[in-house]
Amino acid sequence: MNVLSEPIPDEAFNPTTGDDPKVCKDLKRRNKEFRKTRQASLFSAYGQQASQDDKALIADYTALDAIEQNTLEAVDEIRKRFGKIRTNLYHKESACNIWTSAFFQTYVSVEEPGNPSSEKLAQFFHAPTQYGRLVGQSTALAMHYRFFHWPLEFPDVFAQGGFDVMLGNPPWEIIELKEQEFFATRDSMIATADNKAARTRLINLLAQNNFALFEEYIKESHFYEAERKFLQESNRNPLTAV
Repeated sequence: MNVLSEPIPDEAFNPTTGDDPKVCKDLKRRNKEFRKTRQASLFSAYGQQASQDDKALIADYTALDAIEQNTLEAVDEIRKRFGKIRTNLYHKESACNIWTSAFFQTYVSVEEPGNPSSEKLAQFFHAPTQYGRLVGQSTALAMHYRFFHWPLEFPDVFAQGGFDVMLGNPPWEIIELKEQEFFATRDSMIATADNKAARTRLINLLAQNNFALFEEYIKESHFYEAERKFLQESNRNPLTAV
């Protein structure tokens, strides 16, 4: 499924550590309303255009693969063509970043221009220049968290149905911040606290005693929870976390 042909899931706006729950509730409501009333016309139209763009991208990659890399001139030609392909992908990659960043954004204000939404994403397809702040923030998140959009990186593979095998080291733990490990090199008193309740009390005191460390902890907690939210609610990993 091309995620860009669908609105952002409402669950992307579920609050995590660092988010304002009221802001998330309002943004989730707005996203849900948009999905009900306007998703068919806007996203279906973009889905057709995206399909045409994909065909052109696959043709470019196929032509790239056909070049034999047996001379310096050939290697330089590949470099130039690949650079042009990546430049042409800018708007689509930005759209993918906006879609994905909805799960990782920290929501503290309803009116924040950098907040992603299905409505903004739909409008971005037709008038991308009006969302500079949104593109900037989503790109920053993409760089920080290293978003990887597989269909954009391997369009020729996906044109054939995807990879036959994905081999990796399977995770055996829940994706969550291990507080004792996090504070082991930052605050030994918190790391060696007698129990969870004592550790939580000490962490809360950081807001007054060491705000920089407290802020670092909040951001790290947000990332772990956001990553888990993405894996569970993005509909991209149906066999994950079940």
